[in-house]
Amino acid sequence: LDVIRRESDGRFRGIYVLPSFHSIWDWHGVICVRSGLYQYGVFKFQVRVPAKYPMEEPRVSFSPQCIPFHPFVDPKTGRVDFRYVLMQEDNPSGAWDPHAKKHRMH
Repeated sequence: LDVIRRESDGRFRGIYVLPSFHSIWDWHGVICVRSGLYQYGVFKFQVRVPAKYPMEEPRVSFSPQCIPFHPFVDPKTGRVDFRYVLMQEDNPSGAWDPHAKKHRMH
């Protein structure tokens, strides 16, 4: 991360995600922010898709060294809580529904 921050001079932007060399179920990503509160911020995260997917929800967590402040991110673990994002009229609790035709994430 330090190399990206030092060498990029803000040129990288967006989200970059690659699968792990060891497992297709583990993905590693970096978010490079170009503007706003976290301008020039670089945040490393991991996506773990469980073997029982879609019966179990994927887990997204930020690296402990760079946990951004956000109401959906646990400041101690870096884990993202998607319950509020998944809340809809037919799912007021925001619980993961493996039978849902789609999950709206934006």
